[in-house]
Amino acid sequence: MASRYLEWLHRDVQPEVPRELTGKEKFANWWDYHIWHVIAGGILLVILAYLVWHYLGIGQVEPDYQIAYMGTEFLPADTAEALENALAALGEDCNGDGEVTVRLNQYTTGGAGEDRQVYAYAVSMKLTADLEDCGSYFFLLEDPEVFQAGTGALQPLDGSGRENAAAEECCLRWGDCPGAAGLDLGTY
Repeated sequence: MASRYLEWLHRDVQPEVPRELTGKEKFANWWDYHIWHVIAGGILLVILAYLVWHYLGIGQVEPDYQIAYMGTEFLPADTAEALENALAALGEDCNGDGEVTVRLNQYTTGGAGEDRQVYAYAVSMKLTADLEDCGSYFFLLEDPEVFQAGTGALQPLDGSGRENAAAEECCLRWGDCPGAAGLDLGTY
């Protein structure tokens, strides 16, 4: 006679037959296990789409002309907008998008106290990047002599391409330019 343990150990146990899940139940099961993977993938997809969108410049208007203003203080907003609009009226569509766009990049040497040196360095780096990329095509300078002494970027108006030319040989005064002298630039 066998013990109860051996009877229990050798009993005839039949496994339950697994039932077939419906499509909705399969999806619910899959979703329970993969919800965080889907959320993380969605976030990564949004970040990737954002980076590609900005890298390709989709939706951004590329200006036909970029003008750098170098002065001690920022131009007032109405003056900067009036300047962009007035110069756009004088230009032509260079990039073929159907409209003439002018962007004014302002580089100021303002600032006060201890922050003046940090601010001047930041403006200098931004201006250097603009000069290296040849981003700005024209320069509006409050003090051409200081700009030429600091950068040496200006070339003579006669087209000779001499290095280290004096600022007065490289600049056209605002009042001497027939297209610019009559422009309405707001309250500035």
